[in-house]
Amino acid sequence: MTRKRLADFALFLLVLVTGILVYIGCEQTVAPEPDKNKAPETVITVGPSEEEKTFYRVHLFWKGFDDDGLIRGFEYSLGDTTRRDAEWLFTSKTDSEFVFPTATDEDQSQVADHLFFIRAIDNEGKEDRTPASLDFTAFSTVEPRALLLSEVALAMAKEGDKLFVAGGENGLDIYDVSDVENITRERTVFTGGDVTDLAIRDGYAFLADGLQGITVLDVRDPVNSEVVGSFETSGRLTRTLALWDNYLFAADATNGLLVLDITDPTAPAFFARYRPASRPTFVSVAVDGEYVYAGVESLGVLSIIFDPDSDDLKLIPVSHDSLFQIRHPRDIRIVDDLLLVAAADDGLRIASVAADGSLSGLGELETGGSALAVDVAGEYAYLADGENGLVSIDISDPSLPVEASQLDFSGDVTGLALSGDSLFLGNNDRGIVLVDISSPRDVSMIVHSRLRFCAELIPLGGGVFDTLRSPAERETLLAYSSVKFCWEGISLGGKVTGYRYKLSEVNQAPIEVGPDAVSVVYDNLDPFETYTFTVDTRDETGLWSAGDASARRHFTVNFDPETTIDSIWYDPNIPGADFIDITGQQGVRIEDSSTIYFKWSITDLDAELPDPALRDSVIGSFWRVKGAGFFSPDSIESRHVFTGQAGPLPPSPPGAPYVLEIGGIDSFGRREGNGGKFEFKVNFAPSVDIVTPQPGEDLGRTQEIIVIEMDVRDPDGPPNLVLLDYKLELITDAGRNRVAIGEAVPAESGLNGEGVRYGLELDLLGSRGIFEFTVTPLDRGGSGTPGETRTVTFFVTS
Repeated sequence: MTRKRLADFALFLLVLVTGILVYIGCEQTVAPEPDKNKAPETVITVGPSEEEKTFYRVHLFWKGFDDDGLIRGFEYSLGDTTRRDAEWLFTSKTDSEFVFPTATDEDQSQVADHLFFIRAIDNEGKEDRTPASLDFTAFSTVEPRALLLSEVALAMAKEGDKLFVAGGENGLDIYDVSDVENITRERTVFTGGDVTDLAIRDGYAFLADGLQGITVLDVRDPVNSEVVGSFETSGRLTRTLALWDNYLFAADATNGLLVLDITDPTAPAFFARYRPASRPTFVSVAVDGEYVYAGVESLGVLSIIFDPDSDDLKLIPVSHDSLFQIRHPRDIRIVDDLLLVAAADDGLRIASVAADGSLSGLGELETGGSALAVDVAGEYAYLADGENGLVSIDISDPSLPVEASQLDFSGDVTGLALSGDSLFLGNNDRGIVLVDISSPRDVSMIVHSRLRFCAELIPLGGGVFDTLRSPAERETLLAYSSVKFCWEGISLGGKVTGYRYKLSEVNQAPIEVGPDAVSVVYDNLDPFETYTFTVDTRDETGLWSAGDASARRHFTVNFDPETTIDSIWYDPNIPGADFIDITGQQGVRIEDSSTIYFKWSITDLDAELPDPALRDSVIGSFWRVKGAGFFSPDSIESRHVFTGQAGPLPPSPPGAPYVLEIGGIDSFGRREGNGGKFEFKVNFAPSVDIVTPQPGEDLGRTQEIIVIEMDVRDPDGPPNLVLLDYKLELITDAGRNRVAIGEAVPAESGLNGEGVRYGLELDLLGSRGIFEFTVTPLDRGGSGTPGETRTVTFFVTS
């Protein structure tokens, strides 16, 4: 092949290969078709304007548009969407109410800036790449509040199967009592005041709410009860209430007797007032038709005519001398023509009610407590008698009331409500107590632990239980008590999302818990001057309760009294011996049959606390002496500086000293757990046994000097401190002739009670016949108690 032909062939191949490669490339690369689906667009139709301040709950509305498809939903994000970890949440709705937090743990200012983004998504999943957004500031105006549930029931009223309780700072507590075997608390409505009395009518509860005045609640649906009205009284110390027709009567302290028109219960309106010029303190009230009976502190019960239709005076005293004189008329009850008054320290007072409403005294009964409330069933009155518990009183003869029975409780009984053969009692320590009054002369408690807010029974063993409970404000507990706190959170602006609590001296920092954790137990608290338990509530805005909105409880755990033994001395029971001072000489040994004397003093840190409400006092002391063969039962004294004595004391064995224990008793009845102690020993007498000669032994005729061998022992001391008092006598028909007499001390050997064999040489002085040797061991060189005397008779042949 010619050179030209070769070149043409090579060119052909090059063209062919190039064509093939071009063809292959065209086969593998397909030009994409244009995306005909347009992205949707989003607009916010209702929402705060840019940088506007708005309430933290914001209701937003939005729309999506898609020219070539459908909107299947939206995604929204709260915050900075430029962050890679920004969270987008899907929704199919076109509006929603959002909660925008206004506070953090670091910043509780109740104002926070927020960003909101929303983007539409079409039916092919394409999202709006330019989401609609809002930039605004959210704020909150209402702080959450924490409420510590307390064991307080100051007054109560029963309507149907509901029991309404004035719970002091708790507000109004509502119980379902349809099943007395399983009574449960349905609701606590916090009012912000201090509820001391209540009256119920037509589904509305009227509360005597302390500084809040009068608060009205709609309780037609007890579980959802809420405040619907109020009236701010001028006295701001509303004590008790009474209802008649469409009028509410309030004993409003120095503001007088106040009458409100409650035709519209949600809007109580001022109607009338009776206020004498002297401005006495009105503390109780009861109504019987046109007559009103008002209790006035330090004066008594006024009888007042109420005429709502009068154009002039609507409240007029029956007469100027219509006063039933009582110092402290705490509660008034009218039954037929009798008026009964719970009169504090004066017990129960009874007056007759005349046709014109005037009063005259009939009978009285001092019960020993502080009567706070009274009610009547049949011929018996029931008195909530404060620290004296419940008193049942026979009033069949109202001029001569007689106590029928009495029931003690811990804490003060403050209120009561009758329910057939049962009686609900209010107690400031146990909450609510149910009592069986089917036999008025033998009332008894029906135990239902469910009645209490926060208490629970804890087993002590052997079927014995104790009650774990919350301490009352400013209460003093016994040392090493266990306590339980229960609480609720209230947020008028939103939902409660958590709590944090702390007990001073126990928790280093507050402990945060969720919204369902509403109680905590602290076991075995050490004595301390003032513990403070605090609980705070957090709501959905991130705001914590603070200041007065925090719930606090202050209490002290009782300190033991502290005992100091000032001096101790003893009478050695030896003729002519003086008393011996052994103060501070722990383990000292004294003679047996001695009597010890001691003097001590007691202090109690609780008595020195700066807060009078926490102070305790020493009311007495106890002492005992324990040792071998002797035990002194507790001897109770009632002075602050004490003296005592114990004895005569028998010996104490080696290694087992006597122990004098002295302790204080405080006003809570608590005995000092580790008081003053003093250890001492009571000396054992020495002993001696004659080894030789043996009884009746004949020593022969050659003896001039005899040796008496003896074993000498002292259980609690060395034998060389034993003094042997001896004598040797010759017995004849004419009598006894002394041959030898004297004292001897054994050699210094066999110390510490091990004993020593001691030989005593005696000169017979040429005597022969029957001899008697007598020896008595004396401890401590003769100053101690003598041991048992030993005697031996022997012969020396003549």
